[in-house]
Amino acid sequence: MLFKNSNNDEEYELVPQSSSPPFESGSNPPPFSDSVDEASPKSSTDSDASRVLDSLEDEVDGFEEDIGFKAVFNTYQGTPKTLSRKACMTILGAGLLLWIASLIFYSQMSASKALSSLRWHTDLQLQGYNVTLNPYKVANKNLTMDLYRKNWGVSYRIPVSWLSPKQHPKTGGADNSRLYLTRGAKGSFIIKSIDSEKSHILFESPKFAYKNSFFSIEEVYLNPALPYNEKTDNYHIVVTDRQEQWRQSSFAVYWKYSTVTGDFTPIQPEISGSDSIEKLHFVEFSPNGDKIVFGHNHNLYIQDLKTDSVTQLTTSGSPDIFHGKTDWVYEEEVTGSDRLVWWAPNGETLIYASLNDTSVPSFELDYYVKDPSSVDATYDPPHSEFSGQYKLQRSVKYPKPGTPNPVFSFTAVNVKTMDSEAVVLENLPQEPILYRGAWIDNASFLVSTSDRASEIVTTAVISTDSSSKTIQTLNTSQSYGGWVEKMLPPCIIPEKGYVDKVVVDGFIHLAHYASATDADPNYLTKSTAWEVTKDSPIAYNPDDNRLYFLATVRSSMDAHLMAVDLGGGDIIPVTDTSKDGSYEVHFSDSGKLLNLIYLGPGPSWQRLVPVAELGTEGSGEKFGFSGRNPIHLYDQTQSQLSKTNLPTRNFRSVKIGTYQDGSSVRVNVMEIFPPNFDPKKQHPLLVHAYGGPGSQQVQKGDQFGFLDVVSASLNAVILVIDPRGTQGQGWKFKTYARRNIGYYEPRDILTVVSEYISVNKAFIDKTRTAMWGWSYGAFVTLKVLELDSGKTIRYGMAVAPVTNWMFYDSIYTERYLGPPPLSGYSNTTQVTDFASFKNCGRFLLIHGTADDNVHFLNSAWFVDKLNLNGVENYDLQYFPDNDHSIHYHNGDTIVYDKLFNWLQNAFEGVFDHMHR
Repeated sequence: MLFKNSNNDEEYELVPQSSSPPFESGSNPPPFSDSVDEASPKSSTDSDASRVLDSLEDEVDGFEEDIGFKAVFNTYQGTPKTLSRKACMTILGAGLLLWIASLIFYSQMSASKALSSLRWHTDLQLQGYNVTLNPYKVANKNLTMDLYRKNWGVSYRIPVSWLSPKQHPKTGGADNSRLYLTRGAKGSFIIKSIDSEKSHILFESPKFAYKNSFFSIEEVYLNPALPYNEKTDNYHIVVTDRQEQWRQSSFAVYWKYSTVTGDFTPIQPEISGSDSIEKLHFVEFSPNGDKIVFGHNHNLYIQDLKTDSVTQLTTSGSPDIFHGKTDWVYEEEVTGSDRLVWWAPNGETLIYASLNDTSVPSFELDYYVKDPSSVDATYDPPHSEFSGQYKLQRSVKYPKPGTPNPVFSFTAVNVKTMDSEAVVLENLPQEPILYRGAWIDNASFLVSTSDRASEIVTTAVISTDSSSKTIQTLNTSQSYGGWVEKMLPPCIIPEKGYVDKVVVDGFIHLAHYASATDADPNYLTKSTAWEVTKDSPIAYNPDDNRLYFLATVRSSMDAHLMAVDLGGGDIIPVTDTSKDGSYEVHFSDSGKLLNLIYLGPGPSWQRLVPVAELGTEGSGEKFGFSGRNPIHLYDQTQSQLSKTNLPTRNFRSVKIGTYQDGSSVRVNVMEIFPPNFDPKKQHPLLVHAYGGPGSQQVQKGDQFGFLDVVSASLNAVILVIDPRGTQGQGWKFKTYARRNIGYYEPRDILTVVSEYISVNKAFIDKTRTAMWGWSYGAFVTLKVLELDSGKTIRYGMAVAPVTNWMFYDSIYTERYLGPPPLSGYSNTTQVTDFASFKNCGRFLLIHGTADDNVHFLNSAWFVDKLNLNGVENYDLQYFPDNDHSIHYHNGDTIVYDKLFNWLQNAFEGVFDHMHR
């Protein structure tokens, strides 16, 4: 949707509450529920827990006078004795001499040298745990918005596209093995080896001429079946003039590049009487590299690259019919892709899906300042005769809760004969959703579908004779209180089936299916202490017969690279699981090469590593990839960081309640302390959350961002909180979001924040507290402000918020709430208590007027309700023609300036006496 450290555990109990979560009034509560009563958290000073903590705090202030303390102290130190007058004078004299010596020493130093020698590297004790602060030097730079925008200290990455064995040159040697495609100097495209510094230039300049016009190459797709430098009937695809449509989709000009002649030829449908170059939805090679499939105006075409003959597969494409292309809701919520086409491994069959949006309601996006040509190259572009005088409108098929969804269908194409045949899936529910398609072998195409509510997932196999067979059906809500969500492709094991992610005892694990029709897999991993990360790729290396994946073995905030044998057995750590760490991995298709990215904690790096060098039994970091130097400006980044005073990040797990089985419910929290943090001084507090079901913000990484700038520049303490329903702790934790959107998120956040302020009142200024979020995080921010009514969090900033889930798309919303009308659509799923906002110090609302994801309707509706309730203590900033990301016409700069400056005003008291 919308955008083990056992020493750091803390326990906060939920405060008494006066209402029940929405699911309790329904007929199907999740299998796991909290054993304590739930309702609105009171302010920190009102809760029983806070009074106890306040009492403890008062006692701690004078702990040395405590009788119990004296007894323990005397046990270790002996009975206290009174010093003689002579002894006291001796100690005083020694101290005086030491002070004089210090003055003499510092008098020999320059002022700047003396100042530069001052630094903090202290263990900071905060109510029962220690935090080691990053070093602080007066002579260093402080992290500012200006430095952040200049990418100061940012860990650079190079784009890496691995070459397959077929794409390597026929001649061997270190320069021609383990190759990848990347960008070089002045925008060039080059082929490099991880074993050599030499480069093979593919395109020395990204610019080329065609019919008296110049074009600039943005992407290159190498022929998948031939050596990249092969000169016989070899063609690559290059992309120019890309124009974004939605999050994944775009329109672009695609070219066939001949390695023999060096000519560029635009890939085009056959349109009579047209000399213009048409932009396409996408182009994709066949596995054999001799053909391509491409989309144009919602129709599909196949082109033979040798003869240039083009066959049109569909003719009924329209604004309502999408052939081989996702519509808005499928792209955003279901497949995460811009296309619905799948080549068989041998290239002899192409299966594509079509979406019929005829019954799907449309939403009109208004554009006030954009030129018609920049709105996008839609099937039916906006009328531009009077552009500049009238707004432009673009119609988007956008289903909302309770309205009709797209209807999908399958077609199989025999590529040799170009004959097409419809494929019918048996036993589908009403209004099914197509979540995934994947070829397991040349004869078997695996399909995963669900019902409209994304509760029941069905796996079926389509054969090359266009018949289908249902393999298994799983009710996720009954099995583990879950739902069906986006699925990554399975890992294909040639001639041995495939490996996929499954849920075992409430946790994500790996299972090996021996064939496409296998319904009884071999479970390769099983644990109730950790799980495979939701977004982890799965890679198979045939040389060692192992699968590689990311898992939360150390903690739910870490993501370490692990391995397991295809036959099962012990889990093998590839990265050092005795240390905190989060990694990102990109394997080659062969599973033999790895683009390994360390995200933190500590400076991030990128290494390109042969899987054979990773080692076993935890030796990977010591003997494997440590021998491969970090690439691309790593030393420059390190140098910049060494000259910068950086905030300190600390990760914790906080108890907020108990499950029915008596085990603790814990939420993950990240603290950020400003440079040169002084625990004896008062600091403002900024809280940040996203909180969407299955999302995760609190992960161990050191890529600095906006929150770190706020901490460093405004001397603020930051809390980032993952409430119940988020990812990383299994379905027992995640299922709290089911039928409960808007309920647990604000309660968990306010519980943690109110108790945090109470426990750490020595350095938190409780009058300078704020929260901010974007998208779902903005919804959570408004729900926190609504529930809290100014008691704990005084200020709020909400960017592009959902304010009523009836306004959002059907597939995302009904996945968690079910189709309306259900009890899940309660007061928690929208903002209802508008009068409570009067008690906030002030809040800021930001939205793009052309937001295709969270429509501007949400903010307009919310502001209207504020007006009706006489709420005036807020500021509003809208961004004309900006989408959900807010980047058009300098929007990405202005939006963060607005957030920062507004927050600075809040923390400095500018809003204290402003008209409300």
